[in-house]
Amino acid sequence: MISLMLYRSKSWKKWLNISVCWLVVMLGANYYHFFVGDAYAFGAKEITNTKQSLPELDYTVYPGLAPVYQAQPINIVVVGSTPQKLMDELGWIENKTFSRDDVTFSRYLSLLSKELPPISDLYWDRQPQWYAYQLAGDLINRKHIRWWYAGKEAQSKKEIWVGSVSYDNALKLAHYKGIITILHAIDPDIDMERDKVAESASEAGWAVQYKQLGKPVAYSKSRHYFSDGRVVVLSKKKSINKI
Repeated sequence: MISLMLYRSKSWKKWLNISVCWLVVMLGANYYHFFVGDAYAFGAKEITNTKQSLPELDYTVYPGLAPVYQAQPINIVVVGSTPQKLMDELGWIENKTFSRDDVTFSRYLSLLSKELPPISDLYWDRQPQWYAYQLAGDLINRKHIRWWYAGKEAQSKKEIWVGSVSYDNALKLAHYKGIITILHAIDPDIDMERDKVAESASEAGWAVQYKQLGKPVAYSKSRHYFSDGRVVVLSKKKSINKI
């Protein structure tokens, strides 16, 4: 009996030591990945194709450049204006991102204390988001949207910005850019968040159109969301001066 207890005690300590070592290695890898290494080094891509039309655009984004990552949808487009103007009018808060901002560990802790942690990258056309925003929330639950510049319409020459909006409602352990780390999991009903942005934009005086630019998607192992495939296209209404 004593021998069995000693064996179990040693076995328990062995697994505890293994777990602690694994945790230390993972924390060290995450620290180097996010704050020391060049995994997020990115040179801004020059958009040379100015002849774009909405049906020609890709309406999927990915959390990495490899084909193994789960896709997320582009579900909002701004035409003829900038996403900064839209976000300011709707009361969204600009987020920091590791690829576009210099986020040190001390700055990261400061952002955490304000419940504004940096947003992880999504890639559209092999480039990370140009801008990221969120509505006020907490460290787990928050609404956020990322934006990419897509070029200009061929006929009108108006700028096109594509966006992906979703709602974080949980944390998950995930493979991300070669490491195991903790990321947010999104609510699979992404159409609901798209519709809320459309409603707020309409109330703020923006023209709102729904277009079937994407494809309907069912929840699956490769796509952790479901959608009717429609995209909200927003443009700023012209103001009419009264005489």
